[in-house]
Amino acid sequence: MATRPQRLQHITRLIAGGAVMNQRELARQLAARGIEATQATLSRDLAEIGVLKSAAGYSLPVDGSTSPAQATADSMRPGLSTAVRRLLVSAQHAGTLAVIHTPPGQASALAIEMDRVDLPGKIGTIAGDDCILVACTSSASARALTQSLLRLSDSASGGTTTRAAGTAKRAARSKASR
Repeated sequence: MATRPQRLQHITRLIAGGAVMNQRELARQLAARGIEATQATLSRDLAEIGVLKSAAGYSLPVDGSTSPAQATADSMRPGLSTAVRRLLVSAQHAGTLAVIHTPPGQASALAIEMDRVDLPGKIGTIAGDDCILVACTSSASARALTQSLLRLSDSASGGTTTRAAGTAKRAARSKASR
């Protein structure tokens, strides 16, 4: 039996391959791979991944700030995408460290999702109450990681949020949670 993350990865791969027209077809293709899922489960999975539906079938989300390959990679880790959009207050790099701030009591939740994903350049994470330190292989890796997290966070508004507006959004979210 496939785990939820494995099912989401299979769904993402199938849709990226362009071979899925509807949920019935998706369920059939998953079943052929030994993965059983109800229509309700597939609906939740498709919504979490952010799958778009058109006359041509399902497609993965692609906004102006990411390439199709990056959008596919992001949708393959929906737990991280959801956690970043919900919990990221700020992110900056300092040398080979990425310093991530969350609302109080939420750092562990975001760090767990980061640890579940093979992020390029990440060596490990240490979470406190509202701060995560991510050790990276280089300062360039730390910078790329923080930029990727900020892009993910800003994409919650459909990719139209500017960095300043995204920062204001995170600051407001932080104040509201205190």
